[in-house]
Amino acid sequence: MALRLEARVTIDDQGRVVIENLPPNANPDRTAQHIAARAAPPDWAERYPGLHQHTRLPLQDIRDESSAARGTDRIVCVPRHGTSPADLRDLLLDVDGVFTTVEVALPRPLAATIRSWVRAHQGEDLLASLAALEEAVNGRHP
Repeated sequence: MALRLEARVTIDDQGRVVIENLPPNANPDRTAQHIAARAAPPDWAERYPGLHQHTRLPLQDIRDESSAARGTDRIVCVPRHGTSPADLRDLLLDVDGVFTTVEVALPRPLAATIRSWVRAHQGEDLLASLAALEEAVNGRHP
């Protein structure tokens, strides 16, 4: 089974698309380079304008704001004029480094594993546990 792992891709108050928490083994520098390369016109763009129109990323600007010292992955993308931040976000989710796939071998089907886990923990407040997990993942410790 292949799992698709994605970075956290959001839209900030200024209409920029912010990519954070890259998937495992994704390099922020290479990911930013992949994004920039998809925004630049390739040498074949004039011969195949329709293909270029469908494959290019409509970016006005891209900045790699990652910090090894802080241990953060952060790439900020500004959409080109006339492109909605939501459209750019959707396109970025298909760029190598913003997502990756990982092959996993589960001992049994995922649905059965989840049902078993829920049965084993039915006495717990699952919503509170999931909220605490989300806070921990986002770096906000309760």
